[in-house]
Amino acid sequence: MTTKLSDLGLRNPKLLGEPKRRGYETADDMKHVPTTDALRMMGMGSKSWQKICDALGRDPART
Repeated sequence: MTTKLSDLGLRNPKLLGEPKRRGYETADDMKHVPTTDALRMMGMGSKSWQKICDALGRDPART
């Protein structure tokens, strides 16, 4: 089952605009994104990235 980014309850609701602009609608769409690139997205913080990684079953520290 795929988890939509909007369903994750991210801290900053404005954050959803940047991934959508890049074509990411679900957490699975961000599976190939390296941690360094994800954290460079405007509004992305470590807690938000951690929630996305939890939905993917991925280690947030992995690059």
